[in-house]
Amino acid sequence: MDTNRIDWLFRKYFDASCTEEERREFLELVAQGRQDENLQQLLEEKLQEYAPDRKLDQLSADALFNTIMQKTDQREPARVVELNRRSPPYKWLVGIAVAIAVVCLNIWFWDKDNYSGNDPQQVEVFKEKDTTHPVPGTNKAMLVLADGSIVALDSASDGTIATQGNTRVLKQGKGELSYEAGNHSQNGEVQFNTLSTPYGGQYRIKLPDGSRVWLNAASSIRYPTAFTGKTRSVSITGEAYFEVERNTAKPFVVQTGKMGVEVLGTHFNVNSYDDEPVSRTTLVEGSVRVNTAGSAQDIAVLKPGEQAQWKPEDAKMNIRKVDVESVTAWKNGYFHFDGTPGAEVMRQVSRWYDVNIEINGKVGRHFRGMIPRNASLDEVLHMLSLTGEFKYKTEGRTVRILP
Repeated sequence: MDTNRIDWLFRKYFDASCTEEERREFLELVAQGRQDENLQQLLEEKLQEYAPDRKLDQLSADALFNTIMQKTDQREPARVVELNRRSPPYKWLVGIAVAIAVVCLNIWFWDKDNYSGNDPQQVEVFKEKDTTHPVPGTNKAMLVLADGSIVALDSASDGTIATQGNTRVLKQGKGELSYEAGNHSQNGEVQFNTLSTPYGGQYRIKLPDGSRVWLNAASSIRYPTAFTGKTRSVSITGEAYFEVERNTAKPFVVQTGKMGVEVLGTHFNVNSYDDEPVSRTTLVEGSVRVNTAGSAQDIAVLKPGEQAQWKPEDAKMNIRKVDVESVTAWKNGYFHFDGTPGAEVMRQVSRWYDVNIEINGKVGRHFRGMIPRNASLDEVLHMLSLTGEFKYKTEGRTVRILP
């Protein structure tokens, strides 16, 4: 994003002069964990206004967020972390940004060093957690509601977590969010929510029309609380698997920054990470129509077992036959490599275990095989290294691929 745009949004947000659309844009920018140096500097400067004696490396973003949210409206803290494999992990970014936002709205800021009350729980939340040992990903995600409210689903209680118009937002347990819609006026204002998973997270959602979506790590979906128009349109980043309820009168449309998919009712997988050179849509059953972003002419109709691939530098999409079980294995708890390039394998590992991976040597051209996603990071790296393609060294949350 343009630096001037980030600076403008930041200033308007903390001056309380932004519109709802601008506030949402700013919160989603932060929630996606983008490692923008200008944004980091602005956040650091703002934090120092409210906690000048506390260094960033001494802050637990989770703890700070916990305390503020407990003081405001009992919402659980959001934990959204997105790591770039060539960038240092700024785990505090989202927690601090949202915490500062709450402080600027005149909510009391709890300070461990100066707190003299009788509630020990409020003091204990500032204890640092051990985050140096990577573990497999779990069911965790952040929900950003249309009004900018943020809910950390991994720590929120099961049941109704929000009511938007005539629609109830429900956490069902076992990593699933669902919507229970009442009567909705066609003239009523449609609200949009965003569900985001961090590195090391995954989640499922049942949309208002009954369609189900599985989100992989470091992914998001933006969707309305009710499908009232001529189409059922959502947008995603990262990777998602869809099981769409059939409705011939109202096509289901998925938009990414690179591709668009239109279906009536079917099962398919979309992989469109910003750091992947290729965007892929894979059809499991039914039929889908795929087009490249901004083009109404480059359209392909897929058959089950086919995958549409597109690179920005390519003139048109490529269609190929693939093993759908390999493509969708992540949804069923497995890494499934089917001639997968080594660098792409490492990006998958980085997202699932929330680690920074530095490739300092050759990582191998292609890998084949299946590995459970609940295996430890060391087990996964060890199995991959048995191919003889690379050696590795782990230091905390950093993995170095050695020559």
